[in-house]
Amino acid sequence: KKRERERSINTMMEIVNFPLWLEESKHQLQPPVCNKLLFNGQLKVQVVGGPNKRQDYHIECGEEFFYQFKGNMYLPIVEQGEHKRVDIKEGEMFLLPPRLPHSPQREENSIGLVVERDREPDQSDCLRWYVGKEEDRLKPTKDVLYEEFFHCTNLATQLPPVIHRFKSSEAFQNNTPPPSNEVGHPKGEEMPIKIDSQTKAPQVQVFQDWLQRHKGEEAPIFEGRDFDVVIQSGNSKSPQKQCKREVLLWLMKGTAEVTLNQEQPKQIPAGSMVLIPPKSTHG
Repeated sequence: KKRERERSINTMMEIVNFPLWLEESKHQLQPPVCNKLLFNGQLKVQVVGGPNKRQDYHIECGEEFFYQFKGNMYLPIVEQGEHKRVDIKEGEMFLLPPRLPHSPQREENSIGLVVERDREPDQSDCLRWYVGKEEDRLKPTKDVLYEEFFHCTNLATQLPPVIHRFKSSEAFQNNTPPPSNEVGHPKGEEMPIKIDSQTKAPQVQVFQDWLQRHKGEEAPIFEGRDFDVVIQSGNSKSPQKQCKREVLLWLMKGTAEVTLNQEQPKQIPAGSMVLIPPKSTHG
């Protein structure tokens, strides 16, 4: 039987046969779970299925990278103080800036990859709900109905208790925020995470279009504060690079060899993901 995950003994380079992993994990990508962590180190790499309809908005201090592997999704965000919808279709990529409220909505049988970074010890995440419009509570206004702040270690397990407390609250019953949010933070006090009301999100990028424009090149598709997303195509050889933090490689087509810390090259089959450990060189 093929292994969906292996670790190179000498280099500690972790290799995941993604098609096989997906086949063995597909039952966990259905409701009510809908997601599973693929890597859980400095990079939090999770695969998320659908359908998934949410009313809460997630806010974190770092960027989030979205790649829609199968089917479509859309991402309601609050950008420069206004509600906006970002459509991410199959084969498209999007890099969400830090501290923007967002609420992923996924179609049935869809599969997406989401990459976040680990949190610093003093950083908080937030789950927030907005007051719904009188004619349709599912359509949010700009007024905050309820929010909770917490240090995030695993959003998939930490989210359900917060949702339960929200649905048990007077705010949920009345669609009216209480005088002070006792579970989140008292009004008038500084918020544990400051919402970014200035940044404009980048455009969604179509993977195949980008590939055609940069055929045979190694070029960044996103250059962010936390993540650089680089696509390399064609028959080429990358020079050895030093990395202070983890690096995720995804061989979407063809085969490749990866050398880590000047050791013997490792053959990587098509479809595989490779997690390069921090403080190492690779090429």
